[in-house]
Amino acid sequence: MRISVWAAALCVCLLSRAAFAQESAITFTARCDGGTVALAHESVVVQITPDELVLTQGRKRISVPVSHVTFVAYSDPDDVTQLAGIQWTDPADNIVLRLPKQDYNKVVAALKSMYERARTTKEASGTAVY
Repeated sequence: MRISVWAAALCVCLLSRAAFAQESAITFTARCDGGTVALAHESVVVQITPDELVLTQGRKRISVPVSHVTFVAYSDPDDVTQLAGIQWTDPADNIVLRLPKQDYNKVVAALKSMYERARTTKEASGTAVY
């Protein structure tokens, strides 16, 4: 009887952790509007997870660990064009994204969260963040 209680508790814990991980990932389509990253100025699928930023355009897939993100900027929600800029190291690159208006608030919240995780990781390791 004790083993089944522990097994049930473990299953609940694992399922809730998986649900949290799934909820904390966001995927959206934006337009690459510039930057040094090797992508065309076309649609790009962006996925932000707790551990990485993934940019996919056709067969190109660029994965950036969150700990490598050094800068995030975004336009005011009232601007006609809603843009976000992301910069990272290893290799040093950046991208400017034209964000989807319907998802702007959700995307900006995910970018802020990603940047905070990057800052926390860098501060814990003693690396400067600007």
